[in-house]
This record gives sequence, C-alpha cells and structure tokens, in this order.
Amino acid sequence: MRVSDIATLVGVDTPAVTRKVQQLEQHGFVTRLADPTDRRAVLISLTDQGRGVVDRILHVHRAMLARLVADWGEKEVATFASHLSRFSQALTTEVESYLD
Repeated sequence: MRVSDIATLVGVDTPAVTRKVQQLEQHGFVTRLADPTDRRAVLISLTDQGRGVVDRILHVHRAMLARLVADWGEKEVATFASHLSRFSQALTTEVESYLD
C-alpha cells in the first residue's frame, strides 16, 4: 500500500504514517518497494519478519476469543460467528472503499 492509502485507512495524516513506517522499516517489519504503476510512488509491504509478528498477534487474539466464548453454547457461538462474519464483510467493504 502507499503511505497515503494507509493514512486514509487509519484516519491520520501522511507525515504520521511516514514516521511510523520509518520506525517499522528500521525494525525490519516493513520494506519500501517501487510502485510499478508510478515510479514516483513507493509501496509499503510487510517483510517475512513483519508477517510473523502479525501472525503471532492474530494467534493471541484467536486464543483470547476462544477463552472468552469457552463457556458459550454451540448455538450462541454459531449466532455470534454469523454476526461477526457479517460485520467482517461490512468492514472489508468499508476498507476497500478507502483504497479505491
């Protein structure tokens, strides 16, 4: 993604994202790539190390969610999952609209 797209997505100004990207790049979590469609632009991409961090965070979140619903009945979990899926689809649509 371009820095400007990330800024729009998270609702902050571009310089704030640029500073954070610089920090993430110094730690090896992201890399800058030339945008093949516009040589003046730069794309920000997760590195393998960055993807590993994201994967670990998601693992922790999933484990926490499992603990939170551990005493729920099967029907309650199914209803929640259905609503969560619907919410996730709406969120994806919203995020994609920022990137268009």
